[in-house]
Amino acid sequence: MHAQFFTEAERRRLAASPYVASVTEKTVRFNEAFRQRFQQMRREGISPREIFLQCDIDPDILGETRMRGITYAMDKQRKAAEAMAGTGVPTT
Repeated sequence: MHAQFFTEAERRRLAASPYVASVTEKTVRFNEAFRQRFQQMRREGISPREIFLQCDIDPDILGETRMRGITYAMDKQRKAAEAMAGTGVPTT
């Protein structure tokens, strides 16, 4: 499967979100505010699709594969931070 490229219109739409740090034809990068909000909302049981919608990020533009990848990475970061917190090692 090949990566889907973002069109110019899709890049503009994604960049309009205050939670997007940058967008290229292939990638979208999120800022720390998004990461924190995503983690909090996941803890509250909100689905990734709904989180993206509430952050003004169109999940249909991202696509299922990207959303799964982003969710996997964010969940992995959250679990690592929780594990570090449990050992008394600073997480910042």
